[in-house]
Amino acid sequence: MALNLNLEKDIERSLRDYWEILYKRRFVFIVVFLASFIITALLVIFVVRVKYKATAMIIIAPPSVQVVKDKEVSIRESYDVTNEVHAIQGDIIAAKASSYLKNNNEHNLNILPGEIKAMLGVSNKLKTDIIEISAISHDRYKTFFVLKAIIAAYIDDAKERRDKMVKDLYTALSNQLEQKRKEIEIAENALTKFLLDNEIIASALEVGTSEIETGAADKNELTKEPQINEKYLLLKSQKMDKEAFLEEIKNYRKQDDITALAVIAKREPNMVDLTLRDALYEKERELVKLLVTQSELHPDAIAVKGEVEEAKKKITFEVDRAIQSLEISIKSLGVEEGKLRKIIDVGLSNKMVEYNTLKRDLEVKKSVYANFLNELQVINVADKLQDVPFLRIIREPLLPTEPQVSKPMYLLLALIFSFTISGSVILVLENINISIERVEEVEEILDIEVLATVPSWKKRQEVAKEEGAVDVGLVVSRHPRSVISEAFRMLKNNIRFINADKKLKSFVVTSANPQEGKSFICSNLAIIMAAAGEKIVLIDADLRRPSIHKYFNVENKNGLSDYLLGEVTLDSIKTHDTKFENLKIIPSGHIPQNPNEILGTRKINELIEKLNKENNIVIIDSPPVLAVSDSMVLSAKTDGTILVILANNTTKHSAARAKLLLKNTGSNMLGGILNGVESGRDGYYYCNHEYYTNEK
Repeated sequence: MALNLNLEKDIERSLRDYWEILYKRRFVFIVVFLASFIITALLVIFVVRVKYKATAMIIIAPPSVQVVKDKEVSIRESYDVTNEVHAIQGDIIAAKASSYLKNNNEHNLNILPGEIKAMLGVSNKLKTDIIEISAISHDRYKTFFVLKAIIAAYIDDAKERRDKMVKDLYTALSNQLEQKRKEIEIAENALTKFLLDNEIIASALEVGTSEIETGAADKNELTKEPQINEKYLLLKSQKMDKEAFLEEIKNYRKQDDITALAVIAKREPNMVDLTLRDALYEKERELVKLLVTQSELHPDAIAVKGEVEEAKKKITFEVDRAIQSLEISIKSLGVEEGKLRKIIDVGLSNKMVEYNTLKRDLEVKKSVYANFLNELQVINVADKLQDVPFLRIIREPLLPTEPQVSKPMYLLLALIFSFTISGSVILVLENINISIERVEEVEEILDIEVLATVPSWKKRQEVAKEEGAVDVGLVVSRHPRSVISEAFRMLKNNIRFINADKKLKSFVVTSANPQEGKSFICSNLAIIMAAAGEKIVLIDADLRRPSIHKYFNVENKNGLSDYLLGEVTLDSIKTHDTKFENLKIIPSGHIPQNPNEILGTRKINELIEKLNKENNIVIIDSPPVLAVSDSMVLSAKTDGTILVILANNTTKHSAARAKLLLKNTGSNMLGGILNGVESGRDGYYYCNHEYYTNEK
């Protein structure tokens, strides 16, 4: 629960930060947004042309011819849709479509093939047999006619490929038949030569076979040998047939399991269940019908597609079972063949075995040749190709009536684009801004508490100069009820909280760089604290560029440097009274040549100790930390240090460096003051001045 609360707080803080960035740079955001939106809107209205898209869908299943060695030629529905997609996207279809448009009197469009390819879009829906063909153009009529031309060109190209397929089929059949005829001639010549060379053995075999067929009871050795030989050859023939059948199944299975199932069913109808193929075809037709009217991601389409995959798995299992049965049968026949072979080796002449082998080989070759010849006579190739599903348009191209993206939609996109660009610009400006702007940045980078945020006083200073005022920088005196005065009161209260145990007697006010308002802070803070009844002494320790005497319009004589150089004693050092009760100042005195060295002497310690005893608070205005090392010397001699940061001016690096240098001297960092905050920023640290006063 605590983790969730912390997460919610982090999210809320992050959103608040982004909102503050947006509000801070709202004028930049508005200017960039208006500029980008006006430009993009003008481009949409006068430059951008809407595009029209025409779409058609076809089912594609081109037939292919498969010729297996020593087996029949078959035509089956095998295809590669990916190759057809590439064919439609190719140069040939584009060139034919261009010629079709140019020569057609109705269209009379002269469109180059390259332009047609640029307009064309082809995709395969969920890897099924459906191909979507589309054309996109600025002219809706041009889009429509180009799509029709592409489909017509593709159908013509498909017909040409089909005609070439028929020619290849006849050539393959003729070559196979001639090869089988030559094999029969070779087998017949070998058997004839064997009979001529072994005439007596042939006669004996015929007599032995005759006796076996008549079932004579008293069988001599001659009749037993042909009987065993015939059985051996029968087993060998059965084994050869089954091995050839198994090889045929495996060859067809390389294409797919559906063809292998059909081959098994044709030879051995009882070995497999052919209805599995019909069930698969039914599911595929159902999937195609669904995709015509529904999306590929529709639950019904996904479900049917799963049923198609399940039907294919059943066919695969059925073919595996049939192959396993054949392998077992072949192995059993091999065992029986081996037993008979041993008997033949003992009592049967090798020549008798050779004769029957040659005879059986001739019979097998004649059977194969007869099968090829029968296929050639029975199958009408043209009719069979015509029956195979090839191309079917399931969505005709229609003349588009609405553009892909309308101009109002373009304007909406322009609006979104303008918001994005404006937001990106202010985020980039925010990231490249290396100066400190907000209280959160001070606390995050410097890890110190912000004691107060002081609004910018430049406008009031300019007004005071125009009026000829002497105390221009003493804003709390000139405008005691202003929001700036309230900021200094808040600073005084925060310092009082730090000084709750009365141990804080003296502190240094410094900054990272010159011109960041440390003297302004010291002067006005001293007035506010003195007005609260505390005895305050303000020391101008900036011995290089002193300014405190200018704020209070006093002479810069007998000051701090004069005491440190020994020109005046501790008791005679000039402490100037001011028009403000309880507030005295010690000016810097004349500017010495070696400020750092004289500030490091024991005299400064004695002065601070004396003033601490006589007053409630001693405020020391010291030089910038990064400019000289005076502040580091002084901060080590006082009870604490306050670092002034000028908003939108002090860089993050310089502030962090200044704080590090002060910490290295052992200084007690009391906190920081964010000075010069523009009106409206960090308003949650001080209320709108109208809450306190009507003073402008």
